[in-house]
Amino acid sequence: MGTRDRCTLLSDGPSEGARERPREGLPGLLAWRRTRFSHWLFIPASLTLMLAGVAAGPRLGQGELILRVALAWGLLLALRLWDDLEDRKRDAQSHPERVLVCAQSLAPFRAAVVVLLLAGLLLTGLSLGLFSAAVLVLLLLCLLVVYRLGLNERSGGALLVLLKYPAVVLLFRGGLDLAVSYTHLTLPTIC
Repeated sequence: MGTRDRCTLLSDGPSEGARERPREGLPGLLAWRRTRFSHWLFIPASLTLMLAGVAAGPRLGQGELILRVALAWGLLLALRLWDDLEDRKRDAQSHPERVLVCAQSLAPFRAAVVVLLLAGLLLTGLSLGLFSAAVLVLLLLCLLVVYRLGLNERSGGALLVLLKYPAVVLLFRGGLDLAVSYTHLTLPTIC
């Protein structure tokens, strides 16, 4: 049975057993978000990463906290989608029902990653400053190299990809205050 044949079955409706046409565009992005980016997991993760970065800093107002959580959520969304795009071949073997495996076109997903990362970079630069924007650019370049060289598919390569979480903490920290940053960098790594 091919990958297309193993894609999601329709479960509600009279034609039980009929194959669902893979979703494209916005419906495909929403289907991916529902299955691979649960709000129950990633909103607390966004809050945790952002708070780990700002915990020892100056007190933030409510608006700034909301903006930073939204920024963290958007960055995690983009990074998770990018990671899933890069893992598509492996997922075709181990998780053939996943939205990205079933998608006929990856263009909307790739476009979403680019738009989210560019918006994240712009917001990071405007709200957190040049250091944080530089951290984000460095993170994205490192991930690009890891993905292009296929390091994420090798033994231990997944650990390289997981370093994005401490990098996001450092981004919200806004500086290399090593005494404080060391504690904040280890928190998400342990979790």
